[in-house]
Amino acid sequence: MVVIPAYKEPHDVLKRTLESLPKKSDGHDVHIVLAMEAKDITHASTFHELDKLFGKAFASFHMTVHTVMPCERPCKASNENYALRTLRADMMAAGMDLWDVMVTVCDADSVFAPDFFNALESAYFGQIDGRRLIYSAPRNTYRNFGKLWNPLISAVECCMNSSDFLADFTEPYVNFSNYSILLGYAVELDFWDPEVIPEDVHVMYKAMICSNGAQSVCRVWSLIANDTVTDFHDRYVQAKRHLWGVTTIAWLVVILKHAPFSVDRILCVLLKTYAAEMSEALTPSAAVLLMLIPGAWRTLRDDSQAFDAVLFLGAMILLGSLLQWLVFFIGEALVWRRQMANLSQDLLERPSWCQVMLHYGLMPLTCPIANFIFGNVACWHSVCNAFWSSEFEYVIAPKA
Repeated sequence: MVVIPAYKEPHDVLKRTLESLPKKSDGHDVHIVLAMEAKDITHASTFHELDKLFGKAFASFHMTVHTVMPCERPCKASNENYALRTLRADMMAAGMDLWDVMVTVCDADSVFAPDFFNALESAYFGQIDGRRLIYSAPRNTYRNFGKLWNPLISAVECCMNSSDFLADFTEPYVNFSNYSILLGYAVELDFWDPEVIPEDVHVMYKAMICSNGAQSVCRVWSLIANDTVTDFHDRYVQAKRHLWGVTTIAWLVVILKHAPFSVDRILCVLLKTYAAEMSEALTPSAAVLLMLIPGAWRTLRDDSQAFDAVLFLGAMILLGSLLQWLVFFIGEALVWRRQMANLSQDLLERPSWCQVMLHYGLMPLTCPIANFIFGNVACWHSVCNAFWSSEFEYVIAPKA
């Protein structure tokens, strides 16, 4: 099952996503659920148009219509929470085993690699028991890279995509917007929390909590490409949503009040993770370095041995930085030459060589600036909003 939450999405965007999906995968049927919102007055006409185009192409083509209830947030989490609960009822009425249904949740602007479901199945059967895991491909927002001209946006997007693609295999993997989960496991986790917006990391945290802190996400070696937000203001609003970790800390405290087990180290591990993220985002490393430079210079000026030692250390840091950039550029080249080549080229907006030179050539300069704006400034902005607000509200998307 592929569940596509959609709210005020243009017809062409949803059509593109559906065109990228294989109609069958190694003999398995592919079913589509368009999770629409009742407050979107165009939802019925949009579904009717898409049903005429794709209704007979897939094993089934259905729509769910979610109405925002009291205490729910108008967001992807509440929408897919309703869609999956509706799907569970339909599957049970049909006598289906919920543990035989793999559900892939994706954004409305997703473009799937042709081999995605084969890679998903391979990842599932590669586990000793893959039932209680979440499956996720590396993050990718390069589908519309040809429309992007702002080097600050490209710097932060490329760095985030690269950090996921080149993730440390010794560390637990993290899922983002597109991921897969057995319907039976979603039921066991009590689906998604409709009161919060960032459903992707929250469903991972629920899985960790219910497995006593075990690693909960398995990497899928394929690709789902999404769109980059090309407008600077919209990207800044998105950055605030991504970095408002104070809401997740509060959510963890609330959900653990109802945890059906004794809490030992799990709460501490999750709080430590978010406290580290908040600390890093609230403390610009460049600012700390600038504060230390004057005192360090006065000390080194009068001590030649210390100066030589620091000079050697600086050379090693510079060498390490050059190696990091080399790995980054090699990784990006592999993504563009290998992964992106697997996608339907008619659905991509590839960058020109002029854009490639602009974005990647300026990255050593634009990355620190972009991280400061979309990381440090956005985080401080969000924390200040939370501090002065009398209600517990999350930053919403511009479209909502």
